[in-house]
Amino acid sequence: MFVCANCNRGMRPKKNGTSFVEMAGDRPYKLWMADLWECQDCGAQVLYTAPTQLPIAEHYQPEFAAKLESYAPQYQSKEWSRA
Repeated sequence: MFVCANCNRGMRPKKNGTSFVEMAGDRPYKLWMADLWECQDCGAQVLYTAPTQLPIAEHYQPEFAAKLESYAPQYQSKEWSRA
């Protein structure tokens, strides 16, 4: 269960099978599929991937660019930092 930190309301799945790109700086790094969850009160959204899930494609694979085009990701995940 996901709970919105703003509203304290349980989130619900909005769309299953949403693609997103994990970025390394300003370059695409990995292509993932996720489930989009949304708070019914404030509209906050979360993309969820299971801990055992593997990416669809990674930057070093020859078909990476073609898969990026075919999945047309709507979301980008910025590189994680402590800042």
